[in-house]
Amino acid sequence: MPGRFGVLESRHSLHAQSLSGGEQQILAVAPLLIQPPALLIADEPTLGLAPLICEEIIGYLLEIKERGSTIIVADEKPRSSLATADQVVLMQRGQIAWIGTPTELETTVLDDVYHLSGSAAP
Repeated sequence: MPGRFGVLESRHSLHAQSLSGGEQQILAVAPLLIQPPALLIADEPTLGLAPLICEEIIGYLLEIKERGSTIIVADEKPRSSLATADQVVLMQRGQIAWIGTPTELETTVLDDVYHLSGSAAP
């Protein structure tokens, strides 16, 4: 896939540990775009990443999903992952607090589960 991961191409001679966190995450996702798995479990796929890299990672997850993979995303910032979701399960202290579709999810439910009243949800 020449040209697909622009910034990584210019860093092809570096070790992965020399890459930024966002570049490492893109590097981790790249093989999944070539051969999507039947099931992908993504734990905090955008944690600590810049907003533009977050969008790029979510875009890659959507592409993997569109190619037939089932994806489970565990994320403390649920709004960043909702675009990938067919089903949403919110947990609070290890217990299921809410289950539904992204369109059924109301901001108040998200705020209540994440104790965010008066502030923007993650």
